[in-house]
Amino acid sequence: MDNFTANKYPVLFYIHGGGFVVGSGNLYTEGILSNLVSRGIIVVSINYRLGPFGFFSTRDSVVPGNMGMLDQIEALNWVSRYISYFGGDPSAITIDGESAGGESVSLLTLSPLTKGLIKGAIVESGSAFSPGVISYSDSQTDASKQAAIKFGCSTADQWDQHNPALMAQMLQCMRSKSVAVLQTAYGGWDGWDRWASVRDNNVFPDRLENLMLKRGPMPVIIGNCKDESLINYMGQLMQDPNFLNQWTRQSTSQHLSSHFELNFYNNSATVRQQAQAAYVDSLPYADQDHVNWVLDAIQLDSEMIFIGPTYREAMNFRQTNSAVYLYSFDYLAPGAMPQLNASFRGVPHTWELQYLMGYPATQMGGWRITNDDTATMNYFGQYWANFVKYGNPTPAPSTIVWPRLGTNAEYMSMGPVPTPSTNFHPKAAAFWGCTVPAIEGYKPAWCP
Repeated sequence: MDNFTANKYPVLFYIHGGGFVVGSGNLYTEGILSNLVSRGIIVVSINYRLGPFGFFSTRDSVVPGNMGMLDQIEALNWVSRYISYFGGDPSAITIDGESAGGESVSLLTLSPLTKGLIKGAIVESGSAFSPGVISYSDSQTDASKQAAIKFGCSTADQWDQHNPALMAQMLQCMRSKSVAVLQTAYGGWDGWDRWASVRDNNVFPDRLENLMLKRGPMPVIIGNCKDESLINYMGQLMQDPNFLNQWTRQSTSQHLSSHFELNFYNNSATVRQQAQAAYVDSLPYADQDHVNWVLDAIQLDSEMIFIGPTYREAMNFRQTNSAVYLYSFDYLAPGAMPQLNASFRGVPHTWELQYLMGYPATQMGGWRITNDDTATMNYFGQYWANFVKYGNPTPAPSTIVWPRLGTNAEYMSMGPVPTPSTNFHPKAAAFWGCTVPAIEGYKPAWCP
């Protein structure tokens, strides 16, 4: 490649996932070359501070927070300044991420600090609207408070005073801890251990709902795996024979009532009540119908944490005149997950990455790769590269046209033969995309 040619390559700026706690920009290597770079784009992956190093916050000037997001923004600025020296086009940067990386992409499009840096966005299995991605008060998430208490640097009473002098002492104490010790901050307290971005006066100076309205139009690919939260149940379903037989209607009800993600809603009691009606009380299954109640719990988690927020964000992008290409990854290879009961074989969180990144067969769960797997991988690479180059995953002429999101919830069902479809995950769209925002006082304009 002649780095100084006048013909510059468009850039895919990739942000890894991992719950803002784990992960690395170095996870994906040779497959990126074969399935993405070979199609005429440059791919840049980054690292950013995680856990308390990236998201500890006192919600004031002592530790404003959002350090991990500022790392991402600085990396984006660096690429914009210098990518031309590597043959890239600084005016054609598309940001992409999966899971926490997708949430990061969503957040970056909202920050005034990224204005003019982003041409397009790809949001995989994550949204700023997902519960807990951004926090407005300690009553929603107090991971920083709990970490300071855990390490003996504060007490609950001292933290709640928000006294600048006490906070400064706490910070000095936290800085005295080794990296190894601080890395143990994740976990150890119940339900509140989500490291979140916070509203501040710099990176995120307003509520999401207001920042959304100020976001300029851009082309967007956004979507989910069909059974996102299956990933959290697979281990128990395969390894614990008692897990399934003990799961009942009451189990799903208790699971819902204890869901810490619901704490992020201002009217959490009402949201819980309405979710109980929609996902438990209205269902016809017998109390001891173990399979269907586990499937219901998987659907609840998938739709609350991933699919509903994705639809809400997609429609918000559309409301500000963005060209939105929505997808659902619905394909599972016949040979995948042979250890799992056939009733539960689905498409879990992260499943698209092995097709997008072109993982070798040894990393695709060990099953025999079929022509359908190869075709699926090719479509992911082709659509993503086309989008980076043209702002459209299926520019003319294309035999299969990915429809833009419109009034019929149009989307692409991804698989060996991508299928243009309508009515994207209707229950998630209606409940988490319309009912819950209305409970919170932000009824979207597109909702009935």
